[in-house]
Amino acid sequence: MAQQNEILAETHQRYALERLALLPNTDTIEAQLAKEPKNSRLATRLEDAQKRDALKAQRPAGCWCLGSAMTRDAIADAGGGMRYIVGPEWCSCAEGRAARAKVDAERERERLERIEAAWDESGVPARFAPFRLGNSPQKLLAKRLEGLVQREDSRTASVFLHGPYGTGKTGLAVGYLRAYLENSARPSGLFTTLPNMLGALRATYGRRDDGETEEQVIAKYQAVGLLVLDDLGAEQVTAAGAEWLQDRLYRIIGERHDQERPMVFTSNLTLEQLALRIGERLTWRILEMCGPEHVISVTGPNLRDTKG
Repeated sequence: MAQQNEILAETHQRYALERLALLPNTDTIEAQLAKEPKNSRLATRLEDAQKRDALKAQRPAGCWCLGSAMTRDAIADAGGGMRYIVGPEWCSCAEGRAARAKVDAERERERLERIEAAWDESGVPARFAPFRLGNSPQKLLAKRLEGLVQREDSRTASVFLHGPYGTGKTGLAVGYLRAYLENSARPSGLFTTLPNMLGALRATYGRRDDGETEEQVIAKYQAVGLLVLDDLGAEQVTAAGAEWLQDRLYRIIGERHDQERPMVFTSNLTLEQLALRIGERLTWRILEMCGPEHVISVTGPNLRDTKG
């Protein structure tokens, strides 16, 4: 109870200081009162303004909040006599700095929670969860990918990573996804192998429960912030199923291409080899998304060869 009373007292004191800080200049109130000498409301405001001036004289130079840690609108000049609000401005006094630090810490905590929630929902397998660009053995490529995530235009690039089995492509892709989430205002991402994606689509067929429909599964892959499609070309598809595969892939990749939503592809195949499996039309979409500069060959020893 005592703690509640203390909080209420502090809140009341803060609001009282804010009210004083928002009063017009004393000279302005005096001029108004000179025109309306019998206006009791103005007389009371003048007393409050004088009280405000006395408190301000005791405050550090430049303090305008009177220790309330209130904010005010920060105004920027747009030119041509136009001005606009760019956000809250904090007082430079100790109370203002402390309040700003508290708000910044809370925002950072919320940001980290959003990142972890998105990471938990991304579908990254437990084996790959510790992978980051910072601990990748492919240091030069990891540094390159880190630069793509942190580009000044805030548009994360799509990337096609290809190379032999075991060279660290999946680790780079997972690290890229993590870096993307950490640099996003609204982090969302999904990791899936192509076989698992196809399995999720097939699982919707003939379903009698209230699970996801095929359209809902496709929409999920289309709309997520960053989609990592691992092991492209490893799927086993019969000749009869090739058309079905290409159609579903095109709906997902084509939509992301059109909406400029980034993807990361990994494959043991080059784009030329991949075209023989999924068709040139779809392969060209991938190339257009990534651009030749982000079709990256990942080489080196087999990192899964423990004998080495």
